Amino acid sequence: MTSEPKPTEAPVLDWKRYRALTIPLDVRFASRPQNIQTLEGPVECTIGDAILTGVKGETWPVPHKRFMDTYAPVPPTRLGQAGRYAKKPSDVWAGRLAASHEVTLSGNRGVLYGHPGDILIEYSDGDQAIVAADIFNQTYQLLDA
Repeated sequence: MTSEPKPTEAPVLDWKRYRALTIPLDVRFASRPQNIQTLEGPVECTIGDAILTGVKGETWPVPHKRFMDTYAPVPPTRLGQAGRYAKKPSDVWAGRLAASHEVTLSGNRGVLYGHPGDILIEYSDGDQAIVAADIFNQTYQLLDA
């Protein structure tokens, strides 16, 4: 990524580029449609979606195809099995929210609610997410100074 993210109506301070760290996380796969209560709001998942547990015990779902494209199993886990997975290295744009902000997830799976100090992430496909700053700081590395 070489250009800044598309301007959004989000009250974002200091857009910068970051790289996701390859931290192993516990993953299970949804056996039924359900709502997962994330730190930022409830998110719908369907059968086969990955449900991840993060560095602070937080959970969130990832659609099956997106998960398979962006995460890799950590041996002895095999692709498609519950177990440990790590995010493949990927670059994102991110910035600190200066005010409260909402993000509607792709596929209308839910709305994430951010507060001042939380981090707004913009992925290469234009999708966005909101993550608490302390969790973001443990899971992403700054690329630009």
